[in-house]
Amino acid sequence: MAGVIREVAEAGPRARVLEVQSIADLDRQPASFDLVASPFGIALDPEPDRAVSALARVAAPGGVVVLTAWVPRGLPGRLFEFAEQLTPLPPGVPSPSEWGRSDVAARRLARTLVDVQVRTRTTRLSFADADAAFAALSSVVPFPHPRRDELRPAFDRLLGSCNDAPQGVEIAGRYLLALGRIS
Repeated sequence: MAGVIREVAEAGPRARVLEVQSIADLDRQPASFDLVASPFGIALDPEPDRAVSALARVAAPGGVVVLTAWVPRGLPGRLFEFAEQLTPLPPGVPSPSEWGRSDVAARRLARTLVDVQVRTRTTRLSFADADAAFAALSSVVPFPHPRRDELRPAFDRLLGSCNDAPQGVEIAGRYLLALGRIS
């Protein structure tokens, strides 16, 4: 996996890279980019197969599609589960947390891409206090803003089990990194 990303990075100024925040904004020419990356955004799309196809459409032959998604345990990944308990998703819409499961991500990517690789990684998330952590982490959950405070009790319980800092907040945020090539 690192080798594939290194290949694109070594292409230097010749590499055409696109970072995608929203599939809805993906109005690029087909086969335009050597690397298409969706950091945590693809998980929020209600149609996973369409989202992967959209990313693949703009990647050039031999190009790489990379995505990340929070693993559905600990913080911030389990917030999706708690939000869905308060406000269920519409029928047929998969949970964003499904993208954080290796088997699901690999299966979804393999329908469109080749040489699919999936790994779990960890990043340190640091915040001044629990309020700052809640504000930052709950903002990425697709949840009606007026009800966001209803997530707080579940967030506080979860934070109590995974805060690694004696003062402030430090969380080992586990995420999935998945990639595949365009054939």
